[in-house]
This record gives sequence, C-alpha cells and structure tokens, in this order.
Amino acid sequence: MEPIRNKVKRCIVLGGKMYSGKSYYARALQKLAYMDSSPTTAFEIVSCASKLKELINTYYGVSYLDAQGTQKEMLRPEYQEFGTEVVRKHYKDDFWVTIALREPYKYLIFDDVRYPIEVSTIKDHSSAVTYVWIDASDEVREARCLARTGFPLPIKSQGHSSENSLTGEEAFWDFRITNNNEGFSEKSAKIILDKFLSSVQF
Repeated sequence: MEPIRNKVKRCIVLGGKMYSGKSYYARALQKLAYMDSSPTTAFEIVSCASKLKELINTYYGVSYLDAQGTQKEMLRPEYQEFGTEVVRKHYKDDFWVTIALREPYKYLIFDDVRYPIEVSTIKDHSSAVTYVWIDASDEVREARCLARTGFPLPIKSQGHSSENSLTGEEAFWDFRITNNNEGFSEKSAKIILDKFLSSVQF
C-alpha cells in the first residue's frame, strides 16, 4: 500500500551539513514570516528526523533538552543507524519524511532534509516549494558543536549517508546561504520569503 500523495502542502525546505545553522535559520524565517505575512501563511517548523529522535530518546530515557545538548552527539550514531540502516533500507526510504508531512499544517519549513527521496517526496505533496541550502565553514561548524555539546564534530557521523547524500551543488536549490556567524540576514530571508510567496496561489 502506498501513502496518499496530494498537493496541499506549501513548503520551504532547508538542507545543509550538521551545525550549519539549519534550525536557527528555520526559526528566523518562521518569525519573519509571522511578522510580514498574514496569519493564513503562518509556518510550522517540521523535521524529518523528529519522530525518529523521539523514539530513540524514549528508549534510552533521554530528555528532549539533554538530547539537544550534551547527549546529542552520543545519540547521533543511534539516530543514523536506526533511521537509515534499519527503517529506510529495510522498510520504506520515504518513511520519516512521509510522517513529517502528516502534520496538520499547510505551510511548513523543513529544517533537516538530508536525502534526495525526501526532496522528491515533499515536492510530490506540495503545490509550492522553495529549496534553501545552508552552508558554513568546517571551522565554524566545529566551534558550534564544541560550544553546544562539549564534543568536536564526530568523524564517523560526518561520513554517514545522511551527511553526504545532498551536497548543496544539486540544481534544485533555489538559494545557497552562507552562515558563518555573521548573524541572521533578514535581507536574505526576505528574498527567500518573497520568492516563496510569489509561487503560492492563494
């Protein structure tokens, strides 16, 4: 049985390496959209990995806050192993993104797209999509990881398919943003929102 495909979602899709600032940029876009747009275009931030992380965190008895901080890099291999090697490879490769698309909101910001199948599945469900790649230097990402978790960037996790299946060089990206600690660029976010809203039929 295949999941029902429709075109009711309207999405901004963010991709990028770990600690590039995807979630930060998603929150900033959400806030700007709320300030600049009508309530009918209020965005909900969703993650392909949210249900996966919830399952693993529950199994190990780790709180949400700990999983965002000191425990994050200790749990990342578990997320990657179960999410990809177990579920995506042996069940459905669009499993996690399809669950995320079940959220009962029309306007979504995906803050963690990692695989081509996630990109195509979102497109299949959406009448309007804008794709944004968030980039940051290795030095900046290393500093962010150390500051948030106390650990350097994990070498093994960086080699996983979830970190390398998308590179930012793919043709479908509408924007490529460099996020090297200069702070959030409201100007670039406004351009992204204007591009997105221009493609939406209200």
